[in-house]
Amino acid sequence: MSARWTADLLLSLDWCRIMELARAMALFGGFELGSTTVRMDGAADFTMTRGKGSQVQRYRVRLAEWNQWQATAVGVEEFAQTLKKEKQRGTRGVLLAPGGFSSSALHLARQCQIETVDADILAARLNELPETHSVFFYETGTLGDYGTPTCPACMKRMELLPEPRPQTPGRVSALPDLSYRTSDIVAEVVAARRIEIHRNCEVYFLREVHARDVIVHGHAVGNFVCDGCLLLNPGSVVEGTVAARSVMVRPGAVLNGETRILQGAPESLAQEAPSVAWRCANRSLNAKLRAKCEQVMFRVH
Repeated sequence: MSARWTADLLLSLDWCRIMELARAMALFGGFELGSTTVRMDGAADFTMTRGKGSQVQRYRVRLAEWNQWQATAVGVEEFAQTLKKEKQRGTRGVLLAPGGFSSSALHLARQCQIETVDADILAARLNELPETHSVFFYETGTLGDYGTPTCPACMKRMELLPEPRPQTPGRVSALPDLSYRTSDIVAEVVAARRIEIHRNCEVYFLREVHARDVIVHGHAVGNFVCDGCLLLNPGSVVEGTVAARSVMVRPGAVLNGETRILQGAPESLAQEAPSVAWRCANRSLNAKLRAKCEQVMFRVH
């Protein structure tokens, strides 16, 4: 039997389909399942139990939130804290992040004894199932529109809608200085005079970063446009695309990605492509539900 499931296919699935697959595989493994809890960011949890008495096995399975499908140490730490609050002692964690895990996230997960599952691992496990189950899971998992995400508030399909472009001050001196001292995922467009990423911080910028100067002591991932200098201090790592007047990589630092030295006016790495995001277009007469739906915004994977 040829492998049906691939990592790319799983990465294209709606978060709801991923959870349905995870629950179906747990049932096939003989587990009893608890209800699924869904957050407004698309993260979802369920518990599964197998065995009795001293042989009982208890797990909490979490799907990473939609905008953080590559899990960071922040997401792992949050999950570890959730596991500590479990009523049933000995509950172990399984974190499902289709986009993979950062190196610090993997390190922390090992320390916390949390099992990590990315799209490659999930595809392999699905392909290892008996053919009748693998075929069934494949046919149901890819039935109909399997790629459009579901709104976690109303459980209706979302729509791709344009995002308004943020307005930034015309003068560099009017822009703020930004300092990142803790690991974070930044979803909005960043425009600043000076950005500093401190040691032991892992910051993922999901949108383009514009600044005069960027100073990195920790780990930064994203697309950077610098009208001045990008400075990587010893031990730092930058991954992504860089356009800057000057780039300084000190001994022990690592720069992974495309680098371009600016000659004229700063340019956008995104080529001014229109920005869109998944949003819920719920027009329900229920004002409270509609307000929840308006808060949901998923980036395009």
